[in-house]
Amino acid sequence: MSKECIMLLSAILVVIGWFINSYLNRKHEVFKKRLDYRLLMLESYKEVGETLEKLLNNGDQSLADEFVLKLEKAQVNFLLYGTKNEIKLINKITQYASKNEHIKMKDESAKLMTLVRDNLRSELGLESI
Repeated sequence: MSKECIMLLSAILVVIGWFINSYLNRKHEVFKKRLDYRLLMLESYKEVGETLEKLLNNGDQSLADEFVLKLEKAQVNFLLYGTKNEIKLINKITQYASKNEHIKMKDESAKLMTLVRDNLRSELGLESI
């Protein structure tokens, strides 16, 4: 093999490696950004869950308006960044909230938190608990 062929082959391998590395870096950046948005989504629902617990345990109706506002914000985040099953559950929770069916809402909320936790752990490559 001539010296020119070796140099040409080396240059081709370097360019191919550069493209593969760029692709993998882009894929990793998209993963990190998606995870940031999903964590934002989870944080918004965490606030809903905390307010829901206070509302149900204390019976303090002054929290009802705050709960509705937080639920609406969380629903928008889930509609944007959630999976199909997460969206279905947040819509059920919203329906139960509008009908004041607190027990069903709390049950669906627990299901949603479990689903989100399992999905995030799976995305992060962590063992399911």
